[in-house]
Order: sequence, then C-alpha cells, then structure tokens
Amino acid sequence: MQRIYDRSVASRSATARTLGTTVHRRRFRLPPAGSDAMFYALLLNRGIGRIVRVDGSLPLDLEGPAAAAVAMETQVLLELEPGASGHLIGASDDVLSHAVGSHRDAVHLRSLISGNLAVSVQRGQGHWSNLTTAFAGIAREIEKAEDGSQAMLAAWLGVVLVSLWRLSGAARRTGDGASDVPLVMRRFRQQVEMHFREHWKIRRYADELGLTHDRLHAICRRTVGKPPLQLVHERLVYEGQLLLERSGFTVQQIGHALGFHDPTHFSRFFRNKTGVSPKNYRLSHMRRPERRSGSEPASFADWP
Repeated sequence: MQRIYDRSVASRSATARTLGTTVHRRRFRLPPAGSDAMFYALLLNRGIGRIVRVDGSLPLDLEGPAAAAVAMETQVLLELEPGASGHLIGASDDVLSHAVGSHRDAVHLRSLISGNLAVSVQRGQGHWSNLTTAFAGIAREIEKAEDGSQAMLAAWLGVVLVSLWRLSGAARRTGDGASDVPLVMRRFRQQVEMHFREHWKIRRYADELGLTHDRLHAICRRTVGKPPLQLVHERLVYEGQLLLERSGFTVQQIGHALGFHDPTHFSRFFRNKTGVSPKNYRLSHMRRPERRSGSEPASFADWP
C-alpha cells in the first residue's frame, strides 16, 4: 500500500491537517497540547475511523466517505484504521463565533457546535463538493495568512457548519413543523438572534411574528417560564460575557457593539443582570484557570 505522509498547517485561530493513507493504525489526541481549538471537524475520504473521549465514552464510529463534528468539552481521541485517509480542521472560539454569525440559522449552528455528530456523505454530490472545497479553503488561508484571512476562515468554516447541519437532517426537521418545540418559539429565537443588538421592543418582535404583545408573553411564559424581555436580555448578557472573556475589545467597544451608545448604560445593564461590573467580570475570568467548554449558559440554551 502506498504511504502518504500527513501534512498540517496551523495558526492561532485554526488548524488543518491532511491525514494521508498509511499501513498503520493511528491515534491523535484532540486538542493537542498548546492548542486553542474548541471545535474539530473531520472529513473521512475512505476507510474506518473512530472518535472517542479519553475515558472511552461517547464513541462516534465512521466509515468513509463520512464527516464528523466534535465540541472540545473534554479531550478526545481520533483513531484511524490502516488505509483510512481524510482531512481534519480545528477552530478556536473566536473564529467559530464569527462563522456562526447572527443570522436566523445561527441558533441551529450553535446547537451543532455544542455537541458531537457523525454523518455519511455521498461522494460526488453537493454536500461532498462543498465540504472538500471548504476544507481545502481553510488549509489554504491558514498557510498563506494574507490580509482578510480571518474573514475567509470564518466564511469557509461557515460552509462546513451549514453542510453538516443539512446532512444531519436537523435543517429539515426545523422547517417541517414536526418538532415538539412550538413554531412560534423557534421563530422568536431566530428573530432575537438577528436583532438583539438593535434593542427591539418586545412589541416589535410580536409584530414580526404576527402576534399581539400579550400573546407572545403568554407563549414564552408557558414554554420556558420566562417573559420575552428576559430572554432577550439573557442573550445580550451572554454575548457580552463572550466578548469580555474572548476578545481584546474595551468595555466601551463591547457596549457599542451590543447597541449601547453610552458605555455607562452597558455597564449598568451588565451589573444589574450579573451582579458584577464588566471590568470585574473580565478580571475574574482572567484569573480562572479553567476555560469555557463552548456551551451556552443554561438561561439561554434551555429555551427552544
């Protein structure tokens, strides 16, 4: 059997590795020491592979052509049998956040990157073409490191995420009315994801959904036990926490990015909702040795 050696490239925010064919069984620990990657995606061209936690739990078995997505809640092992080949990419929280974006489908992509997924892919069809092109694009941008590479990395990673979401069947389930989650709540969450930075009044959300203010309030109360305004505020707080933890922006810049044109208004809002100022929240997070797992706070993730 021909032996093709592995080739890898890496930057601060992303990694890409070509997994060539070998006659030996291989094992990779993810993320490797020193890596900031919090999400990995695998495109298995051929052969048999397995992704499993270090403790042996939650195995994902794959037979190429196939694809997988893994959130780095804990270290995992990627095992490839002899003859297997493919491509592996990893992304930091920063580039992952930009790839997910704030469009109406972002809520579904957030759900995708917070769990583990393995899907079969038919070679030669649209999803396979999209994935192979995107994986190659990510490797190329990491290697060249040109102006705008971060934006291109996020764009290519977005293609990977949407392709995996579609392959999982979740895209069809969220659009066909078969979900147990009320359609109104799914649509409301999509609207919040797109407009929470604009500080829409709840009445405007209700108008967009074709509901009265009282009707939307009642649906939210019945479904998740919270009024709609609290859900919008939780989304704002969550985004503020992410930016304070993971970006180099000043508190004033973060407040402006979240629609607070007066920095004191953002600080007052954040302190009121969390009990600490943005500055102290950032300092306390910097002192903590542990990192977020990439999952969202229960207050936001629990609602449909």
